[in-house]
Formats: sequence, C-alpha cells, structure tokens
Amino acid sequence: MAVMDLDRVYFCCLNGNNEDEVIIRHIDRDMDYESELIFLEEDFWLNNVQAQVEPPYLENDGELILESLRRLMGPSIKDAPPVALTQPQSARVFRYLELKEEKGRLEAEAKRLKAEMDRMKALIVAYMGSSCTAVYEDASGSYTVTFNPSYKESIVKESLLRLKESHPDIYTEYVSVSESRRFSIKYAASDAA
Repeated sequence: MAVMDLDRVYFCCLNGNNEDEVIIRHIDRDMDYESELIFLEEDFWLNNVQAQVEPPYLENDGELILESLRRLMGPSIKDAPPVALTQPQSARVFRYLELKEEKGRLEAEAKRLKAEMDRMKALIVAYMGSSCTAVYEDASGSYTVTFNPSYKESIVKESLLRLKESHPDIYTEYVSVSESRRFSIKYAASDAA
C-alpha cells in the first residue's frame, strides 16, 4: 500500500481449495503502522544487511533457533577451541540451570503421577483380561475403555548390523546419518573458593 500509495486493498482467496468458497476481505491503510514498519525496515537494512551484522534471535522456540543455527553454521567442529562466555552470557547459563532444576522437580512429580496412572491402567487391563474393550455406564454417561494392539515394522539393531556386513551397498543406499549435539552445563568450583 505504501509503495503503490493505496488507501484500501481487497484480498480475495479460495477457502479449502474450493471455488465455491471465496473469502473477500479488505484492509485500510494505517499511516502510523506503515511509518513504524518503514522505520524498522530501514533500521534492519542499515544496521544489519549493509553493516553485515546478524540480527539477534527473537524467536521463543529454542528448537527453531537451533535448526537455524545448524543450517547457518553447518556441521560442528569437534577440535574447535572453547568459546569464552562473557558476563552477559553468564545470566543465560544461570537461568538455564534454574530452569533445569525446576524441570527436575516437576518431572519428579510427573513421574509419580505417571506411575499411579500406569498402576490404574494395569488394574483395569487385568480386569479386562484378553478383551480389547470395556464399558462403564452410570447416570452421567458412559465410558469406553480400549486396549487395542498396534503393529509396526522395524529393524532391530542386530539385523541392521548384519545388513551392513552382508549388503553394504543396500545399507548405504537406505540408511542415513544425521548429526545431533548434546547440550550440558557442568559446574566446577573455583580454586580460590
């Protein structure tokens, strides 16, 4: 709208890939919002693109950031020298450790609840015997419990190793290797302490 100097734009789109369901909406130009966007775009262009400075990560999803870093940096370098963290980075280290401790407490409670749920499930399944379905009814409604089998095909590790030895060409064609990295923080007390 800013580029074309338009005060109103209409959008028309098919809904559900069905020509009988068309949605038409309009948007009116917001000069304040437009000015803010232009300012932010100019700042990004001057201070990041032209200055060749990577912008900070603003995403809340840590996995999304790690995936972006994998694509940007490529494979890890095992023999690279350690990076010295700065004082501002230490706040992230300490926050990570706090969150890890809190997660541990919550996981302990979740394990306790899971164990009790597993116990209740086992008692119900024992009562069901070899049946895959049970029903409970009362004045409020009915509950149907199912314990159905499921089947999946897999290759156990021993068979995969035999395949690699006897048919390395087939193994190489169908088995892919991916890199994963394990993150950890270890504390060591200072000698001066």
